[in-house]
Amino acid sequence: MRPADYRRMDTLADRIRRYRFTSGLSQAQLAARMGIKPSSVAQWELGQTRPHSTRLSALSEILCVSVPFLLEGEADEEAELRARLAQIALALDAGALSDLIATAQRFRKAA
Repeated sequence: MRPADYRRMDTLADRIRRYRFTSGLSQAQLAARMGIKPSSVAQWELGQTRPHSTRLSALSEILCVSVPFLLEGEADEEAELRARLAQIALALDAGALSDLIATAQRFRKAA
């Protein structure tokens, strides 16, 4: 997918798959964090089933997106920013991430 294609992804399955991947989680890891079977995550991503409404809040928190974004697909600036930050965090090692956080905190105090 091209970057512009992420602004509106057609299905809930697409969004779950994309943001799970962006979060650096395997299907098994996401399932473990949610207390469900990996096959459930696989079925969501294939569009065979949908997450139960009681699981949407936890799923959105783990994937760093809002519930409305998961359900409707309208990317807002906040959701896109979270996704970009998650990608950056995955690319950085722990030391570089700590330096980035410290720098951001210094800028916040100066503002």
